[in-house]
Amino acid sequence: MDEINGKEFSRIVAVERINNISAEYNIEANEKEREELSSRFGLVSMKRLKAHFTISRAEERSGYLIKGKVLSEIVQSCSVTLVDVPATLEVTVEVIACKQRAIESGTDVHLLDLEEDDIECIDEHGCVDIGEIASQYLSLDIDPYPRAPGLAILEGEDEPKGKPDVINPFLVLEKLKK
Repeated sequence: MDEINGKEFSRIVAVERINNISAEYNIEANEKEREELSSRFGLVSMKRLKAHFTISRAEERSGYLIKGKVLSEIVQSCSVTLVDVPATLEVTVEVIACKQRAIESGTDVHLLDLEEDDIECIDEHGCVDIGEIASQYLSLDIDPYPRAPGLAILEGEDEPKGKPDVINPFLVLEKLKK
């Protein structure tokens, strides 16, 4: 974990130093960072985490456009059998980074089209953490209920068979209606 900001996978970029041309960043988590992220996300393991970002000035000059891809190989526990389930994830990222005051004022037309999750705050030093952005977007793509290959619940399998033990109160109301 990063001693300064307490994040498992931290890569700080001084976006305010980026001029009219874009800058490209390739980042990769080391073994310790992957272990800490696995713990954070409840994974068995994370075998790989790489990201590629292009950062450029946003068209309206109100912030910075961060676009890229996050690639990861993870292992989760099957939600039914607890067998290891490997998965390869590829996540597309598109975020606008801007100062907190631009977000709070709501006057920036470009920001009005974005969901709140697509806006990243630039800190007081003019920086954003692209490692944390990669981690957050990856977490959104992780299957919350992974299933082992070949394991499927057939339609209606969860429904009890035979006569139910409890009478459905709505069935009683349906009889009164007729």
